Amino acid sequence: MSQAKYYSLKIRRDPVSKPYLQARSLNIPVTRLSDRIVADSLGQHLARYLGNDQVGAHQEELTFGFEG
Repeated sequence: MSQAKYYSLKIRRDPVSKPYLQARSLNIPVTRLSDRIVADSLGQHLARYLGNDQVGAHQEELTFGFEG
């Protein structure tokens, strides 16, 4: 029987423990917290390079589909 060939990301425990505990305290899955962290980081990155005035005009697009 052949196994499905999916990539399984291996992450060390120490960088995951703090987000895990934070997500648990918010009563949300770690994946949802991770999505928010990545979306926020991308928004900040774009703000740095585009300037805050341009980011404000595109704020809805910069949520990347994730609501806070």
